[in-house]
Amino acid sequence: HSSYAFENGVFFAKISLVTTLKEVPVAEYDEYKAFRKWIEGDRDQYIQLSSIADSPVESPQIKISHAIWNLPASDDPDALRYESNARDALQRRDIQNAVRSLKEAVASDPKYVRAWILLGIVYDGMHRFDEALKAYRGAVAADPSRPLSYKMIGFLLISQRKYDESVKAWQEMIKVDPKDVDGPANLGS
Repeated sequence: HSSYAFENGVFFAKISLVTTLKEVPVAEYDEYKAFRKWIEGDRDQYIQLSSIADSPVESPQIKISHAIWNLPASDDPDALRYESNARDALQRRDIQNAVRSLKEAVASDPKYVRAWILLGIVYDGMHRFDEALKAYRGAVAADPSRPLSYKMIGFLLISQRKYDESVKAWQEMIKVDPKDVDGPANLGS
């Protein structure tokens, strides 16, 4: 049984498990153990919040995607070519070549925020979280005035359940863009 409620700005989800047997049959024990682990994984889970109130798009992922593509392109033609090669590689699901091309893009133009963020996203998708964080920090170093770089760091740290570390990223993002509601939302304000 599950129920959901939204009270005073807080979303509550309640899941109840009722068993009718005093013991789990031996043949079903592994299945029960996997189910129990799944339920326990949801306990006190933090869900990142994002607002799309200022955008006509329907999902936070699409909003971030638009924000990435709205970042300025590089003035360096080689960096642009490398980024294009990376996008082509991603469409072919050739992740290693995408990483190589994005690394070449940021080597060619270290101030190319979009390439840094794309590199971080690819690493994140590969579960290479330390490298993703390094890439997002490269985006911040490239242009500290871009709130999306801090947002990507904040979301990555939250996904890794490093809530205390994420606070600094959200606070920095708020300094850069006080009107973006994702900062306060992910700080619990």
